[in-house]
Amino acid sequence: MSAAAERAGRVQPVLLRVRGPEDTYYFGHAGGFPLASIEDAAKQVDALDGLRVTGVTNFPCMLADASARTVVPTRNFATALEAAARLRAAGFEITQVNAPGTTSAGTFAEQARLGATHVEPGNGLHGTTPLHLFDPSQPEVPAIVYVSEVSHLDGDDAYVFAAGYYVDKVLGDYQLRALVGSSEDSLQVLDVETADPGAIHYYCRIPDARARGVRTGDTVVFCFRPQVFVTRGRTQAVAGIREGALNLHPVHDAEGHPTNGVA
Repeated sequence: MSAAAERAGRVQPVLLRVRGPEDTYYFGHAGGFPLASIEDAAKQVDALDGLRVTGVTNFPCMLADASARTVVPTRNFATALEAAARLRAAGFEITQVNAPGTTSAGTFAEQARLGATHVEPGNGLHGTTPLHLFDPSQPEVPAIVYVSEVSHLDGDDAYVFAAGYYVDKVLGDYQLRALVGSSEDSLQVLDVETADPGAIHYYCRIPDARARGVRTGDTVVFCFRPQVFVTRGRTQAVAGIREGALNLHPVHDAEGHPTNGVA
């Protein structure tokens, strides 16, 4: 980073990710400069040409509490705040305390009250954080769907194409359902079965679909909390839904790169 900043002829403000002894992380997410020696780490980074330490971060700083049905700060948040205070006391101009995790409009005030200056939008952008389940009056409206179709019927069951399918069940397992039909008037809500975690999702299955009149080619619309970057799925933004005048925007792959194909 120092070399890149030097080549660009600029001084790049950077955040230090900090880690405390009592912090907890998702598997594979752990890391950061130890809180106990954060001043030394900041001095080493700040001494590099082209870099200036201006903030701290940690993750996750907020998590859902299913029993209280709200979103609460974690120990990781306290670690970031302590690191910021110690660095300010050591003479660093800390202008950013970045506190991501389970963020939406409904958490902004509490994050700011606790001392955060910046957050990430995350799944709040399309209204699928746990807070939207706890309190449906949140200002963001769930605004993402996974669209597929019935591939074929086998016996009594229907099989649904599931390439790119991934549900982020942050609050545990639940019965997945989908809208199934060939027209708006024929749509029905049906239970859907999926493969176990870790299996390849070639298909999802709709049990007893034949008796419900499901046919090959029927559209299947799911609404759940996804994490597109871990799938083979493509995404496409659609404008004008409220007015009934659909405007399809470009298609992007799982890493957010534009594609020339269709979703």
